[in-house]
This record gives sequence, C-alpha cells and structure tokens, in this order.
Amino acid sequence: ASFSYRAGSWSKARRVVAKVEWHPGELYPRVGFFVTNMTRPAERVVAFTNQRGTAEQHIKEGKNAVTWTRLSCMRFAANAMRLLSMLSLISSKVLAENSPLRLVATLRR
Repeated sequence: ASFSYRAGSWSKARRVVAKVEWHPGELYPRVGFFVTNMTRPAERVVAFTNQRGTAEQHIKEGKNAVTWTRLSCMRFAANAMRLLSMLSLISSKVLAENSPLRLVATLRR
C-alpha cells in the first residue's frame, strides 16, 4: 500500500510505501515505511528495496571478511585492481572447494 505524506519539514508531500510482514509465532506484524519517488506499484518498490538490502548485506560481509576498507591507495584504478584481485582469490578458493554456498567470512580462516 502507498499514500502521500508531508512531514512538517518537507516542502511538498511525498509518496510513502508501507511494507507489512507477518512472521510465524509473532503476535504483531512488522511494519516498515519507505519514502520514494518511484512510480512503480508498491509491491515492486518493496521488491526493489529488498534486493537492495540483500546486495548491501553481501557488501558488508565482504568488507568484514577481507577488509575491503583497507584499499588505501590514492588512485581509484589501484584500489579497483586490489579489490578485483581479492575477489578473484576468494572465488577461486570457493570453486576449488566445490562449495559455492560457503560464506566469505569462513574462507579467511
């Protein structure tokens, strides 16, 4: 579901999409709200936001597992090459062990 809403500090009303999730064993649903300028149906906005969240989780996992934040070169190209090298090493290790479902964090041990 979606609706228009204007907070006191906003200059105009904006579209708000509500996301309601029911989980087994929980008494009340989980409700979330997204402020968006997307014109697609509410269900597609929620799906897009869920996919984005999944991608961000993978990025966070990678940063924690192989310290992507330590790309300390001043030049973008050098950091990109370093990151690609790390990803190549990780993917070759996963493929060598025939276990594509392993988490990145388990590979550094």
